[in-house]
Amino acid sequence: MAIVRDLSCNVPNNAPAIDPHYDKALPTYTLANALSSLASGATTTPVQVNGGSYILDYRATNWNSGTVIFEAITADGTSYATVASLTANGNQGVVLGQNALVRLRGSAATVSGLSVGLT
Repeated sequence: MAIVRDLSCNVPNNAPAIDPHYDKALPTYTLANALSSLASGATTTPVQVNGGSYILDYRATNWNSGTVIFEAITADGTSYATVASLTANGNQGVVLGQNALVRLRGSAATVSGLSVGLT
């Protein structure tokens, strides 16, 4: 006896071609806006963001050989894990879980004139 599966899609002819839930733009978040300085060991106030794929954009007037760590809270709800290490002006893609709590942490030296955003 052969098993036959119907793999056709039962979507009405007038249905939208794209699921409307995936057609919505993610919000933009500002984590730092021309922050005068972020010292080694200092952190920014955590920000809760929607889950999704983002471009993390970061700029500073002076990196001073410092590093800014972009962190997200872990499943235990108390500790943070590194998502990205930032050492010079640029951008990169990041994927965050639903309702992620993120922050910035300074490392190695004080970074000045820092602006960081998620789009």
